[in-house]
Amino acid sequence: MKLIDPFVLGHPANVITKLGRYFYKEVNSTGAGCVVVNNKNQVLLIHRGDIYHDWTFPKGKVKSDNLEKEAIRETREEVGVSPVIVSKLPTNKYSFYNDNKKERINNTVHFFLAKTNSNKFSIVNNIDSEEAKTFLEAKWFDLNQSLEMVSHETERNILRVVIKIIRK
Repeated sequence: MKLIDPFVLGHPANVITKLGRYFYKEVNSTGAGCVVVNNKNQVLLIHRGDIYHDWTFPKGKVKSDNLEKEAIRETREEVGVSPVIVSKLPTNKYSFYNDNKKERINNTVHFFLAKTNSNKFSIVNNIDSEEAKTFLEAKWFDLNQSLEMVSHETERNILRVVIKIIRK
């Protein structure tokens, strides 16, 4: 049996939570989303509050095997935009903990580069989704500014791919 050094776990107040997570149920989740670019080469980002406090792309859990349709559906549900898929982007894989449900979520999100001719969007926070209720705002950002705004490094890497495609 391997012993865990409690000092590796950080502050003593976090030790019980971190040790308890060892026994969490593993759940695999698949999502799809769009990196939406308008005709000014701006990227649409969502600012989520609550537990997230991040800037990210429209995305969510898939309900069917057609990932492109699911990415468009999620984008339409979250920001009221129905973009056109241009190409597949790298897949984003990450894990996080849901302490309320005592689960470790292993998430795989399939992203697509999508275009829209409209600069209009609307935050939709009345759909049947706890996450959607946390949306604070959405905003168009220039390519370089969007790199600074996106909160997660894995999503910044996806955005770098988008920038290379657009600047070709």
